[in-house]
Amino acid sequence: MLPKGLTEKDFINTISLIASKHGCRIVDIDLAKRIINLDGPPEAEMACILELEEALRKYMEDTKPSENDGSYGWREFAA
Repeated sequence: MLPKGLTEKDFINTISLIASKHGCRIVDIDLAKRIINLDGPPEAEMACILELEEALRKYMEDTKPSENDGSYGWREFAA
């Protein structure tokens, strides 16, 4: 499940842009299982993870979803 208001296309585009920025390659994305597999140097992968987490945190703060609406945050998505 994606965060409320975020389409699958938007979410994948965001992941792609961040991965590209840090020199990582997306190996696989499983939205149903909330798994993102990246390939790149360890420091680049960590930079991607941290930026993805921060981007979703900001998104979630801006949209302020209800605690009971079933939305998932970046931290949950990346877990």
